[in-house]
Parts: sequence; C-alpha cells; structure tokens
Amino acid sequence: MVENQSVNDTNSVLARDCVRELKTRYPNYSSSQIAALIGMSQPTFCRIENGQTNPCLTSVSKLLSSLGKSHKISEAIETADPNLASMIKENLSHNIDTPVMGGDFAKYFAKSDYRNLMLLALTRAGTTRDEVQSEYGNSGLRKLEEILSNGILLETRGVIKADEEKVTFDQDILRDALAGCITEHYDVEKYGSGENWLSFQTESVNKYKALALIRAKLQKTFMEIKEEILYSQECYGNDKVFIGMVCDSLLHESARSQEVKQ
Repeated sequence: MVENQSVNDTNSVLARDCVRELKTRYPNYSSSQIAALIGMSQPTFCRIENGQTNPCLTSVSKLLSSLGKSHKISEAIETADPNLASMIKENLSHNIDTPVMGGDFAKYFAKSDYRNLMLLALTRAGTTRDEVQSEYGNSGLRKLEEILSNGILLETRGVIKADEEKVTFDQDILRDALAGCITEHYDVEKYGSGENWLSFQTESVNKYKALALIRAKLQKTFMEIKEEILYSQECYGNDKVFIGMVCDSLLHESARSQEVKQ
C-alpha cells in the first residue's frame, strides 16, 4: 500500500508541475480555457491543479504532450505501471520513441472532418490534393489548406505528410479515431470478399486474468502485423487502410478512481 501511494504521489506531483507550467505559459488564460486548449475536461484539470486526484496515465500523457514533453511519458508509465513498462520495452520497443502528439496537431486530429484528411497524410505514402478532392470534395480541400497554412502538415513536391514519420496520440483521441474509422470507412457490403474483416464478442470471465492474456496476444499480433506487413517493402502501395485492436470491460468501476471521466 505504501508503494502504491508513492506511485500515485509521483505522478500527481508531475501532473501538478505540468499544470503550473501551463499556467505560466498562458498567463491570460483561465483554468477552463487551458483545459479546453489541451483537450482535457475542466473538472479533471482543476482537480489536478488542486491536488485532489491521482491522475490517470491518459491525463499525465495529455499534459506532457501539450508541453512538448512526450519523452517523459515513458517515465510516467514506468512509475505508474512497471509491468506495463516492461511489456512495452519487450514487445513494442519500436514504438518507444514514437512522439505523442499534442497541441494544435492533436486538436485538429480530434475533429473527425480534419482527422480523415490527416489519416491519409499519416501513411507512408502521404496524400495529395487530388486524392483529398476525390474523396472529400472542395470542402476537404479547404480544410486541407487550413491544416497546411497552420503548419500541421507539410507539402513537398505535391505530396502531403506529417513532419514526423510515425506519431501517436493520447488514448482518448486514438479511441475516437478507431471508432470513427469503423463508422465511416468499414464497408459491410465487402464482408466475405476477403478485403476486410470484423469480429466482436462479449463473454463473462475473470477480467484480471483474462484481459491481461488477451491484451498480450493483441499486442503481439499487432506488432507482427506492423513489422511483417505494414512496414514491409513488399506490401508497400498507395492504397490507404486501417487496422485496430481493442479489448476492455463492459462494466464500469466508479469506485476505482475518483477522477472525473473525460
């Protein structure tokens, strides 16, 4: 119990330090304005600011990325969950240095109509104005111009990409991105054609045993797909696809944390 309290205190101090730095960086902003700026709920931001909550990793990650300190997220994971940190180092070492995007990049990506354009640009081949217009019309082109004018994406010889080759985002943004891709891009008419695949199941289990095993298998499979297929030269092409893997509990445990849900 003492060890857990120490872990909570460490991340709580880190989060409060981030809040103080944000308040210094934006002296004319209220707490609610800063919270909106970084994509965090006002109650969560204020609880962290007042030391009234032990922040979850998502909140710590959001604060760090908003300050351009994504490199410290791995330290926060190491403190909060050593087992998870060990798993990441062992199984997902190629993602350790992937920057967690915050600021304006994350704000645009969190909006579905802008995110669709950015998803095209975040592939290895990038995207083009012709591709965007073909898929999203003149409205998409106008949004693309806005993204480019704000330096969120870069254009080189007609190819539009992000400045970083690989990026990731906070968990809430990734969740919404995956849900959006399923809703907007999964074509049920193609089912059985061999081009797409979707499976879903619920079951009653001991989640503390089962979810750890499921998560490990999903992570291993996802890593294999990335290394053997997505990043292989043999499979490289200009078609854009998405994949996603997810598991979680169907029941909420409100007593597990006093932090306000974002």
